[in-house]
Amino acid sequence: MMHTTFTTPNTSLPLELVELVLSYLPPRHLIHSALVCHSWALLARRQLNQDVYIHSNRQYTRWLETLETACIQYRRIVRKVVVHPQVHLDLSDLQLLRLCPWIESFDISTKSPKDRYNSPQKLDINDIIGRRNRYPQLLYNWRYLKRLHGYHSDPSTVWAPLLHSQLTSLVCSYDDICMLSTTSEKSVLPYLSFSAVLSQPSCVFSGLLELDMTFGFMDVPVTTLEMIHTICPVLETLKLHVQSMHGTTNSSQLTAIHADDCLLAASPVNNLKSLKLYDMVHFDPGCYSYLLHKYPLLNTLHLGFAFDEFYTSELVRPTADDEYDDSDLCAYLQKSRSDLFELISGYGCLTRLEIHLQGANEYVSSLWPSEKMKEWMQGNNKRNDSGNGDLMETAKRTCRLQHLEMTYQRQSAEHSTDILGLDGIINSWVGQHQLHTLLLDVYNNSVADALGQTQQQHNSQHSLQSTLNQFLYSDGLNVCSRAALSRNLATICIKCFPGFDVSLTCLLDDLPGLKTLDLTFANLINRKRDRSQLSCSSYGLQQLVLESTNVKDTDNLMDIIQNRCQQLTTLCFENVMLDDNNGDCAGNTTMTLEESKMRVWDLSDRGLKHVWFKYLSFGLQGLNKENNVMVNRLKVHETTANRFTWYNTSMSQGTHGSSKPFCLSDHDPSYPEDQFCFGNTGASLELKCYFVEDLLFC
Repeated sequence: MMHTTFTTPNTSLPLELVELVLSYLPPRHLIHSALVCHSWALLARRQLNQDVYIHSNRQYTRWLETLETACIQYRRIVRKVVVHPQVHLDLSDLQLLRLCPWIESFDISTKSPKDRYNSPQKLDINDIIGRRNRYPQLLYNWRYLKRLHGYHSDPSTVWAPLLHSQLTSLVCSYDDICMLSTTSEKSVLPYLSFSAVLSQPSCVFSGLLELDMTFGFMDVPVTTLEMIHTICPVLETLKLHVQSMHGTTNSSQLTAIHADDCLLAASPVNNLKSLKLYDMVHFDPGCYSYLLHKYPLLNTLHLGFAFDEFYTSELVRPTADDEYDDSDLCAYLQKSRSDLFELISGYGCLTRLEIHLQGANEYVSSLWPSEKMKEWMQGNNKRNDSGNGDLMETAKRTCRLQHLEMTYQRQSAEHSTDILGLDGIINSWVGQHQLHTLLLDVYNNSVADALGQTQQQHNSQHSLQSTLNQFLYSDGLNVCSRAALSRNLATICIKCFPGFDVSLTCLLDDLPGLKTLDLTFANLINRKRDRSQLSCSSYGLQQLVLESTNVKDTDNLMDIIQNRCQQLTTLCFENVMLDDNNGDCAGNTTMTLEESKMRVWDLSDRGLKHVWFKYLSFGLQGLNKENNVMVNRLKVHETTANRFTWYNTSMSQGTHGSSKPFCLSDHDPSYPEDQFCFGNTGASLELKCYFVEDLLFC
């Protein structure tokens, strides 16, 4: 069959290729592309409006006004809407439902440019919408809806009958599915009500590709997973919030009626690629082997453990009269250590591993197989398949991880012990494998509470000389001699309380391919290197995110940003103190107090997508730490249009999208000293750049 190739009026370039190129352009460039010709304008308009992100009430109102006056073809373009939780949505007038009837995805998300973890947000969609019982109106009008995100408090009998068969993603609770059944079987065993769901005339779950389900505090048998896959046969991503799960062999509720379910549980599910388990407390050792056999082709595995000693003690205590001891819980967790390791190392296609641990050190150390994980990551692990402990096979399991995320929220005050075995993971494994992303979050909440200090105060007074310091500071990276690391590692996100030292120059020299650097509770220092070790090439860094960080040498940081990071598009500073102390004596100051309060950052040769400045302060040279001044005035000069915008903190609310410019002009008028400045209090910052797409200042 012959297909007509549409071309632009003046060239022979196919519009299909033009549409593909425009799909990669940022909004600012799409606006310029719309001026080329009428055909380009139609394509650019489609790219601009098919995905909408609403981050403020003002933007939401302005967007609705635009839709109200637009033609039907313009409204039909809108397919995906992401709304920030701070936006108040009131669907009582059905304006949004009426103006955008072709919406396919409606998300209520808390994601921001500086978010490092995609942790699930348990949001009540009824609170966001504004009124209860709006699901019938919402789902009746959005007949093309494929993704509905956000937890809800309405019973499923209200909204589930209106779901359409094209739904591909759903967030719900276990009770929501059970309520779809009108039988009394769920009063006997909870998971029996799944069979009633299958008897529905049109099962809305048959096309689901992503399911996010929470079970609450109920004890879930593994046979429930089989029922889920019977209802959702094409699932690719499964997220479960389950605190207790037991196998079929040791369940007291198992009867002869469920013998067929046990046989069905042995059949593997090959289409599931991502399994994420959150808030796990009581997890029978047999469940790990079940998951390994059930999902043999997983490439993403998330395991989240939350050890609450009060809740867990009730699970492991035989009777209510028995005395509880920490050793009982530790012994119970040690039984699952080898099974947990077999689950992780048994997946041959696993490329993304996310581990989230929360609890005291003794609980985590009892469960986490740090030594076996180290051997597996180094490629020295030997598999034991015999029942009597004899080594029958010496097959090495290859570690193919490309993304490693480890989070450990400790409850005890002791933070010097390397519970997770980070020393072996970082120094012995990272440089030997094709790792692209490394995320470490080791945070101790109790330390800051016990000291009664702020994060910034504690960060400036204490420095944790640990494995992270050796990894990031000693001579750059301990594994910098391994060429594999410098070519593959593209993302580093490290959050370690109470703090660690980082030499940004050494880090970027050793990792020229690094694209994203996200540091929390860090001390940025300027470590001198020999001339033979210095790199003269530019860095490929695109995103720099600093939070609760003390910059010891601001001049060195700005020299790196201005002269060596030509691809930088995201600059996020939150609770960051920029110190002028570059290693010299504090009394050798060459700037006056007034000159120190006004800084200019010149990035005129590049455009920035995201600029976030929250609680930014200057540590003035020659002054005490108590004399640090906050940056409460920001002047942005966009050279692409010679536009000047002024912000001050008195007009900001501290949330995304709420920063209001004090003055906006296409030329540089006289500086509004009487209204923009606040006397001798606070400091000013001027940012020069080609353009800024998203800016937050507070």
